[in-house]
Amino acid sequence: MSANKNHYSYSLYAETEFASEYERERFGTGFGTFLKIYEVDLYDKLIPSFTRMLDVGAGTGKLSCHFAKRGYVVASDASLQMLLNARKLAARQNIKYDAVVCDAHFLCFKENSFDAVVSSRVLMHLVDWKKAVNEFCRVSSQSVTLDFPNYWSITIFERIFRKFIKNFFTRVQSYRGFLGKTVVREFGYNNFILRVKLKSFVLPVAVYRLLNSPKFALKCESFWGKTGLTRLFGTPITINFERRSN
Repeated sequence: MSANKNHYSYSLYAETEFASEYERERFGTGFGTFLKIYEVDLYDKLIPSFTRMLDVGAGTGKLSCHFAKRGYVVASDASLQMLLNARKLAARQNIKYDAVVCDAHFLCFKENSFDAVVSSRVLMHLVDWKKAVNEFCRVSSQSVTLDFPNYWSITIFERIFRKFIKNFFTRVQSYRGFLGKTVVREFGYNNFILRVKLKSFVLPVAVYRLLNSPKFALKCESFWGKTGLTRLFGTPITINFERRSN
Protein backbone atom coordinates (compact mmCIF):
# COMPACT_ATOMS: atom_id res chain seq x y z
CA MET A 1 0.00 0.00 0.00
CA SER A 2 1.30 3.48 -0.85
CA ALA A 3 0.04 7.06 -0.78
CA ASN A 4 -1.01 8.86 -3.95
CA LYS A 5 2.30 10.05 -5.40
CA ASN A 6 0.48 12.33 -7.84
CA HIS A 7 -0.77 14.41 -4.90
CA TYR A 8 0.82 17.87 -4.76
CA SER A 9 2.41 17.09 -1.40
CA TYR A 10 4.71 14.73 -3.31
CA SER A 11 4.97 16.12 -6.85
CA LEU A 12 5.28 19.83 -6.02
CA TYR A 13 7.73 19.54 -3.12
CA ALA A 14 9.91 17.21 -5.17
CA GLU A 15 10.56 19.94 -7.75
CA THR A 16 14.06 21.37 -7.51
CA GLU A 17 12.95 24.93 -8.21
CA PHE A 18 10.08 24.85 -5.71
CA ALA A 19 12.29 23.41 -2.97
CA SER A 20 15.09 25.90 -3.58
CA GLU A 21 12.70 28.86 -3.36
CA TYR A 22 10.67 27.56 -0.41
CA GLU A 23 12.69 29.14 2.39
CA ARG A 24 12.93 32.54 0.71
CA GLU A 25 9.25 32.69 -0.21
CA ARG A 26 8.00 31.55 3.21
CA PHE A 27 10.44 33.24 5.53
CA GLY A 28 12.48 35.70 3.47
CA THR A 29 10.43 38.82 4.30
CA GLY A 30 10.12 40.80 7.52
CA PHE A 31 6.88 39.11 8.45
CA GLY A 32 8.20 35.75 7.23
CA THR A 33 11.14 36.00 9.64
CA PHE A 34 8.79 36.99 12.45
CA LEU A 35 6.52 34.04 11.67
CA LYS A 36 9.39 31.57 11.68
CA ILE A 37 10.62 32.78 15.06
CA TYR A 38 7.07 32.74 16.42
CA GLU A 39 6.47 29.15 15.33
CA VAL A 40 9.81 27.88 16.62
CA ASP A 41 9.33 29.60 19.99
CA LEU A 42 5.87 28.07 20.30
CA TYR A 43 7.17 24.54 19.79
CA ASP A 44 10.12 25.26 22.07
CA LYS A 45 7.79 26.13 24.96
CA LEU A 46 5.72 22.99 24.44
CA ILE A 47 8.77 20.70 24.49
CA PRO A 48 10.92 21.64 27.51
CA SER A 49 13.14 18.57 27.20
CA PHE A 50 13.82 15.56 24.99
CA THR A 51 16.52 12.99 24.24
CA ARG A 52 15.70 11.87 20.71
CA MET A 53 13.41 13.89 18.43
CA LEU A 54 11.90 13.16 15.01
CA ASP A 55 10.81 16.09 12.84
CA VAL A 56 8.26 14.74 10.33
CA GLY A 57 7.89 16.76 7.13
CA ALA A 58 10.90 18.79 8.18
CA GLY A 59 11.03 20.81 4.97
CA THR A 60 13.94 23.23 5.08
CA GLY A 61 14.63 22.45 8.73
CA LYS A 62 12.77 25.19 10.58
CA LEU A 63 12.31 23.04 13.70
CA SER A 64 15.20 20.65 13.14
CA CYS A 65 17.78 23.44 13.15
CA HIS A 66 16.46 24.84 16.40
CA PHE A 67 16.06 21.61 18.33
CA ALA A 68 19.40 20.22 17.09
CA LYS A 69 20.97 22.82 19.40
CA ARG A 70 19.26 21.09 22.33
CA GLY A 71 19.58 17.39 21.52
CA TYR A 72 19.63 14.61 18.93
CA VAL A 73 17.28 15.25 16.00
CA VAL A 74 16.33 13.30 12.89
CA ALA A 75 14.68 15.29 10.10
CA SER A 76 12.43 13.27 7.80
CA ASP A 77 10.67 14.37 4.63
CA ALA A 78 9.29 12.69 1.53
CA SER A 79 11.15 15.22 -0.61
CA LEU A 80 14.88 14.70 -1.12
CA GLN A 81 15.13 18.20 -2.58
CA MET A 82 13.71 19.81 0.54
CA LEU A 83 16.16 17.92 2.74
CA LEU A 84 19.10 18.87 0.53
CA ASN A 85 18.20 22.54 0.84
CA ALA A 86 17.70 22.09 4.57
CA ARG A 87 21.23 20.70 4.85
CA LYS A 88 22.63 23.79 3.12
CA LEU A 89 20.81 26.11 5.49
CA ALA A 90 21.95 24.11 8.51
CA ALA A 91 25.56 24.15 7.32
CA ARG A 92 25.50 27.95 7.15
CA GLN A 93 24.61 27.97 10.85
CA ASN A 94 27.09 25.20 11.65
CA ILE A 95 24.22 22.98 12.82
CA LYS A 96 24.17 19.22 12.31
CA TYR A 97 21.34 16.70 12.47
CA ASP A 98 20.51 13.44 10.72
CA ALA A 99 18.15 13.50 7.72
CA VAL A 100 16.12 10.66 6.19
CA VAL A 101 13.91 10.60 3.10
CA CYS A 102 10.78 9.08 4.54
CA ASP A 103 7.02 9.18 3.90
CA ALA A 104 4.94 10.46 6.83
CA HIS A 105 2.40 7.71 6.15
CA PHE A 106 5.05 4.97 6.46
CA LEU A 107 7.79 6.13 8.85
CA CYS A 108 10.88 3.95 8.52
CA PHE A 109 11.57 3.70 12.26
CA LYS A 110 10.86 1.12 14.95
CA GLU A 111 8.23 1.62 17.63
CA ASN A 112 9.18 4.11 20.37
CA SER A 113 12.35 5.15 18.54
CA PHE A 114 11.94 8.75 19.75
CA ASP A 115 10.67 10.36 22.91
CA ALA A 116 9.43 13.44 21.00
CA VAL A 117 7.87 13.77 17.53
CA VAL A 118 7.14 17.16 15.96
CA SER A 119 5.42 18.06 12.70
CA SER A 120 4.81 21.64 11.59
CA ARG A 121 2.43 22.59 8.74
CA VAL A 122 2.19 18.97 7.59
CA LEU A 123 -1.11 17.40 8.68
CA MET A 124 -3.07 19.81 6.46
CA HIS A 125 -1.33 18.52 3.31
CA LEU A 126 -1.32 14.77 3.86
CA VAL A 127 -3.17 12.26 1.68
CA ASP A 128 -4.25 10.16 4.69
CA TRP A 129 -3.83 12.18 7.89
CA LYS A 130 -5.17 9.42 10.16
CA LYS A 131 -2.57 6.98 8.87
CA ALA A 132 0.14 9.57 9.57
CA VAL A 133 -1.14 10.20 13.11
CA ASN A 134 -0.93 6.46 13.72
CA GLU A 135 2.68 6.54 12.57
CA PHE A 136 3.56 9.57 14.71
CA CYS A 137 2.22 7.78 17.77
CA ARG A 138 3.85 4.46 16.88
CA VAL A 139 7.37 5.88 16.81
CA SER A 140 6.98 8.17 19.85
CA SER A 141 7.41 6.88 23.38
CA GLN A 142 6.36 10.13 25.10
CA SER A 143 5.01 13.10 23.10
CA VAL A 144 3.77 14.35 19.74
CA THR A 145 3.48 18.07 18.94
CA LEU A 146 1.93 19.33 15.71
CA ASP A 147 -0.29 22.03 14.21
CA PHE A 148 -3.13 22.29 11.72
CA PRO A 149 -5.59 24.90 10.38
CA ASN A 150 -8.65 25.51 12.52
CA TYR A 151 -11.68 24.41 10.50
CA TRP A 152 -13.77 27.26 11.87
CA SER A 153 -11.43 30.10 10.96
CA ILE A 154 -11.37 32.75 8.24
CA THR A 155 -9.12 30.43 6.23
CA ILE A 156 -12.24 28.42 5.39
CA PHE A 157 -12.80 30.81 2.48
CA GLU A 158 -9.27 30.26 1.18
CA ARG A 159 -9.69 26.50 1.49
CA ILE A 160 -12.93 26.57 -0.49
CA PHE A 161 -11.32 28.72 -3.18
CA ARG A 162 -8.27 26.47 -3.45
CA LYS A 163 -10.44 23.35 -3.62
CA PHE A 164 -12.30 24.89 -6.56
CA ILE A 165 -9.32 26.09 -8.60
CA LYS A 166 -7.34 22.86 -8.13
CA ASN A 167 -9.55 21.45 -10.87
CA PHE A 168 -7.85 23.85 -13.27
CA PHE A 169 -4.34 24.20 -11.82
CA THR A 170 -2.42 21.10 -10.75
CA ARG A 171 0.09 23.01 -8.58
CA VAL A 172 -2.54 24.36 -6.17
CA GLN A 173 -2.05 23.29 -2.54
CA SER A 174 -5.66 22.64 -1.55
CA TYR A 175 -5.08 22.01 2.13
CA ARG A 176 -7.71 20.93 4.68
CA GLY A 177 -8.87 22.34 8.01
CA PHE A 178 -9.63 20.34 11.17
CA LEU A 179 -11.84 20.48 14.20
CA GLY A 180 -9.60 20.25 17.25
CA LYS A 181 -11.80 17.58 18.83
CA THR A 182 -11.45 15.41 15.71
CA VAL A 183 -7.66 15.40 15.94
CA VAL A 184 -7.74 14.87 19.72
CA ARG A 185 -10.06 11.89 19.25
CA GLU A 186 -7.75 10.30 16.66
CA PHE A 187 -4.77 10.62 18.99
CA GLY A 188 -6.89 9.09 21.74
CA TYR A 189 -7.39 6.00 19.58
CA ASN A 190 -3.58 5.75 19.54
CA ASN A 191 -3.26 6.00 23.33
CA PHE A 192 -2.20 9.67 23.41
CA ILE A 193 -3.98 12.37 25.44
CA LEU A 194 -4.14 16.14 25.05
CA ARG A 195 -1.73 18.14 27.21
CA VAL A 196 -1.78 21.65 25.69
CA LYS A 197 -3.81 23.29 22.90
CA LEU A 198 -2.98 26.78 21.60
CA LYS A 199 -4.49 28.97 18.87
CA SER A 200 -2.55 31.66 17.00
CA PHE A 201 -3.92 34.09 14.40
CA VAL A 202 -7.45 35.30 13.67
CA LEU A 203 -6.59 36.93 10.36
CA PRO A 204 -5.09 34.60 7.71
CA VAL A 205 -1.30 34.56 7.60
CA ALA A 206 -1.62 35.34 3.88
CA VAL A 207 -2.98 38.78 4.80
CA TYR A 208 -0.06 39.51 7.08
CA ARG A 209 2.39 38.29 4.45
CA LEU A 210 0.89 40.77 2.01
CA LEU A 211 1.11 43.67 4.48
CA ASN A 212 4.58 42.48 5.65
CA SER A 213 4.41 44.25 9.02
CA PRO A 214 5.11 42.19 12.16
CA LYS A 215 4.19 45.20 14.31
CA PHE A 216 0.77 45.48 12.68
CA ALA A 217 0.22 41.73 13.04
CA LEU A 218 1.03 41.85 16.75
CA LYS A 219 -1.34 44.79 17.35
CA CYS A 220 -4.16 43.11 15.45
CA GLU A 221 -3.79 39.77 17.16
CA SER A 222 -3.51 41.42 20.57
CA PHE A 223 -6.86 43.07 19.89
CA TRP A 224 -8.48 39.84 18.70
CA GLY A 225 -7.17 38.07 21.78
CA LYS A 226 -8.81 40.59 24.10
CA THR A 227 -12.15 40.19 22.32
CA GLY A 228 -12.04 36.39 22.69
CA LEU A 229 -12.02 35.74 18.94
CA THR A 230 -8.62 34.01 19.04
CA ARG A 231 -9.99 31.38 21.43
CA LEU A 232 -12.77 30.61 18.96
CA PHE A 233 -11.28 31.17 15.51
CA GLY A 234 -7.51 31.32 15.97
CA THR A 235 -5.43 29.33 13.50
CA PRO A 236 -3.31 27.30 13.29
CA ILE A 237 -4.10 25.16 16.30
CA THR A 238 -0.92 23.84 17.88
CA ILE A 239 -1.37 20.77 20.09
CA ASN A 240 0.93 18.82 22.36
CA PHE A 241 -0.03 15.21 23.16
CA GLU A 242 1.55 12.82 25.61
CA ARG A 243 1.37 9.06 25.75
CA ARG A 244 -1.22 7.80 28.21
CA SER A 245 0.23 6.02 31.23
CA ASN A 246 -0.75 2.36 31.42
